[in-house]
Parts: sequence; structure tokens; C-alpha cells
Amino acid sequence: MLSRRPLNQTMLFEVQFQGIAMQAVAITVLVMVAMLALFALGVFRASEGFVAGVLACMFAVAAIYLLDIVLQSFFGSKVDIIHSNSLFGIGFSIFVCALAAFNFVIPLLHRPDLPLFGQEHLSHLLKGKGS
Repeated sequence: MLSRRPLNQTMLFEVQFQGIAMQAVAITVLVMVAMLALFALGVFRASEGFVAGVLACMFAVAAIYLLDIVLQSFFGSKVDIIHSNSLFGIGFSIFVCALAAFNFVIPLLHRPDLPLFGQEHLSHLLKGKGS
């Protein structure tokens, strides 16, 4: 059975901050479209090295957040710098968002032959030539 918890949390945040749920969905879709466009234009390739780098960064970020959770749970402390409004905290948040955006490209490595996601098809769509 599916959990209703994420839906309940979304509704709670929507009540507190009017329009935040729709903004989150819209930004996610826009980031996905932007990443697909960058991929189609050849700005970067979803190579094995690219995937390895993204996964290594994801595990590093997960380790930092896990350390933060352990410190908060058992010692009442936390990794303050990643939650702060300092340049490092903001930079870390931007890095995590960029890392999440790069995850949209990883599936394209394994299926570049798909008609919808093939680089040639996306390039034609962006240039207005149709499929």
C-alpha cells in the first residue's frame, strides 16, 4: 500500500506557504527541460565518467547529511555550515541542486536510442525542425 505521508506533507506546506507545491513542480519540470536541452545541444555527454562523478558526489552529499542526522540525534549538535546563510552554505545548496539536475541526464546514458531522448531528435526539436 502506498504511503500518504508525502501528500500530507505537501498539503501542510501548501497551507503554510500558498503556491509552494505548484512552484516546486514547475521548477522541477523546467530544470528537466533545461537539462535535456543542454544534453541535446551537446554541452555535456552522459558518459560513464559523468555518471561515476555524479554518483560519487551524491554519496559524498549523502554522507554529509547522514553525519548531520547522527550528530543531531545523538549529540544535539549539527553541521551548521551547510544549513547557514553563509557563502559556503549557499554554495553547498547550489551544488546539491545542480547535482540533482544532473541526475536527469543519467538515464540517457543507457538509452540514447530512444526516439524521444535521442540527441539528434532533441536537437531538431530545439531548432524548430520537428521530429
